[in-house]
Amino acid sequence: MEHLREQEMGYLAICFSHKNTEISLRERLNFNSDEYIKDFLTSISSELVVSSEIILLSTCNRVEIYLYTQHSNNLANLIIKKLAQARNLENEPLEEIADIFTDQGAVHHLFCVASSLDSLVIGETQIVGQLKRAYKICFDWGFCGKNLTRLTHFGFKCAATVRNSTQISQNAISVASVAVKEANRLFEHSSSAPKRALVVGVGEMGRLTLKHLLNHGYEILLLNRDIQKAHILADELNM
Repeated sequence: MEHLREQEMGYLAICFSHKNTEISLRERLNFNSDEYIKDFLTSISSELVVSSEIILLSTCNRVEIYLYTQHSNNLANLIIKKLAQARNLENEPLEEIADIFTDQGAVHHLFCVASSLDSLVIGETQIVGQLKRAYKICFDWGFCGKNLTRLTHFGFKCAATVRNSTQISQNAISVASVAVKEANRLFEHSSSAPKRALVVGVGEMGRLTLKHLLNHGYEILLLNRDIQKAHILADELNM
């Protein structure tokens, strides 16, 4: 009976990314606080078997939930419903667009994510750090153990192999750096014109974009709902 129970356990990944989710919805799905993540994982872990493990990865371009748990036909829908409740959304639209992977499919997907093969900009280097942080906080809070630890660590090894065996990360790139590169291209034929940029928000993407813009000599207007946070970031970057 114990052997049968072990056979029923497996990996599950529920994914919302730039590939299946519009940016406006991704913004609403995003967890911008560790405490929000902890509360959400606590709410769904109570619905799962005792030995289940969970990691939540939340970035600008993706919100994904990785589990090692006992499979059931409605488990993914149950978790999507919990996610919708946590983010004040209707669950039916989320069910329609979610990419759901099980077992080898879930492993393959995490390896692609860790290696940046699933990123909006192929070869960007941020995702490994984001995944490592997601794993660490979930591990420290007791939401994941040996099975997701094994999966993520092999994912990191896969990412290192891809970087070392290909030229995918020959130049450090990100969505922010590509955007600034495109902006620079627009100024190529008007070198005398001052380079000015408007940046909205002081989140992770805004911070990275500001750094790239400053490195290229842009005059920047920074907008944010919380002006104090804008001033703090401006001071940090010596704007």
